[in-house]
Formats: sequence, C-alpha cells, structure tokens
Amino acid sequence: MNLRSQLIVTFLAINLVGCDYQAKKAIVESTADAIYHGGDIITMEGDSASYAQSVAVKSGKIIFVGSKEEADKFQGDNTSMIDLHGKTLLPGFIDAHGHIWNAGFQALAANLLPPPDGKGTDISSILTLLNNWKSSNQQAMGKLGWVIGFGYDDGQLREKLPPTADDLDKVSKDLPVLIVHQSGHLAVMNHKALELAGYNAKSKNPPGGVIRRKAGSLEPDGVLEEMAFFIPVMKIMTMLDQDANEKIAEAGIASYVRFGFTTAQEGRASAENAKTWEKMGSEGKLSIDEHVTLIFNPKWLS
Repeated sequence: MNLRSQLIVTFLAINLVGCDYQAKKAIVESTADAIYHGGDIITMEGDSASYAQSVAVKSGKIIFVGSKEEADKFQGDNTSMIDLHGKTLLPGFIDAHGHIWNAGFQALAANLLPPPDGKGTDISSILTLLNNWKSSNQQAMGKLGWVIGFGYDDGQLREKLPPTADDLDKVSKDLPVLIVHQSGHLAVMNHKALELAGYNAKSKNPPGGVIRRKAGSLEPDGVLEEMAFFIPVMKIMTMLDQDANEKIAEAGIASYVRFGFTTAQEGRASAENAKTWEKMGSEGKLSIDEHVTLIFNPKWLS
C-alpha cells in the first residue's frame, strides 16, 4: 500500500471513530435521568386543561413533554422510570406572597394549630403542647432561651378567647414564652417575655400596633397586635447565630418543597435573614428559587 492509500485509510478510520464518539455522546446527552408516566400530567398550556402522557427530566431540567412512546426514546440504562399510579403531576408552584423563613420558624416551634393540622382545641391543650415542646427541645431552649409555639387561633379554641400572659405563666414564669397566632399578625407573651420586651402599664401602643390590656387596667394582658408583636420578635431574631438561622431556613425550604413549591418569597427579610439566604445560595444549599425582599430600616439612611 502506497503512502497515499495509507493516509486515506487513516483518515477514514479517524472519521469513523469520531462519528462513533459523536453518536455515543448524542445518545448520552439525550438520555433522561427520569421519565414520569402513568398519571394525569397537566402542562398548564393554553386556556383549557392540557395533558401529556410523559415527562422526561435530565439534570433537573425537563427535556421532553409528550407521548409515552416518544418519551421512551430518552430511556437509558440508568433512567428511573417513575410510574405515577394515577396520581396528578403539576408544574412547580410559585409562591406569590409568603415568608419562607417564617415557615421554617413555624415548623420548628410547638405546633398549636387547630385540627386537622394540630391539636390546639382549647387553652388547656395549648399549654400541654407547649410543655411537651419545652421538654423535648432543651437544646433549642438553651440556645435561644424561649419557649415558642405557632398556630393558635382563638376563633377555633373552645373558649373563643386567646390565652393570656397568666395562662402562659403556667408553662414557665422563669423562661419567656411566646405563641404566635396562625395569621402571623398577633401573638401572646407570658409576663417574663413582656418584661424582656419592655412592656408594662406605662407602655404606649407603638405606631401600627396594639398592646391589649387587662379589663379596667393599663396592665398588658399578654396579647400583642401587629407592630407591638413584630418589634420585640425582630429583636429576638437578632439573638440567633448563623447556624440557627440556617436551620430555620432549611426547615422553611422543606415546608415549601413538601407542598410542591419551586419558587418561594421571603417578603420580610431582616439583614440577618438576607445574609443567610445569600450565603446558602452561594454554597448551593437552595433546592428552590427564592425572591428576598429586605425590610426597610431607617438606620440605613444614617
């Protein structure tokens, strides 16, 4: 074989190897990590319900939506075939208005919600739930030093009244106790917490807030509305270290993911919260997208 023939054979061999490599690369790149099928897959396209038989996903991105027959072309040796068994698959939900950090705070606090989401049926059960939380959360108590519950609703309690500072003193007179209404816009403190917040008979209502009083007296009864609650709670939050902030953030993410949210809002972030979200984002710890809005602080102008 002369030199010219040798060069032609070598060139063809290289091209064949290259083509084979490109073909294999194309197959690998088009192989899905997972294919979902066997349920109602709603695409949300158009003005009426639009369904697909299968969805193929690779590296966290949807690479195909359509028929099962076409989706199967993306199946490889390591593709997970996920049968929905008649369940419905929807696009990820986008939180239009929320507070993901607060969701984490709620998830870690004593669950005071009324049935069916909790056991907060009356004031007595609220106190029992707080005492149980206090007993099983000594480490959290040691770091923060507060007994915290979330989700009571006086409208659904048997008494049709909120607990008071006197009631919460039965949980502890030495430790501050705070319970947050399920709306997140009012709360109740025991007398120790009121003392730490600086609230007494001489205290005036802060702008945008109300300190409720005992009947026939100026003495706070423990119930705080809006800014009367927000101001002391924001001070409590500044006591948390970075580790605690991240644990609350992670619990918030888990709460959102559990219900199918892929985009969340942090609609009232303190500077500390914002730094936590930024740090977690830079470290790749956010499994969902987040939009963070900072609380305006007049000190920023000084």
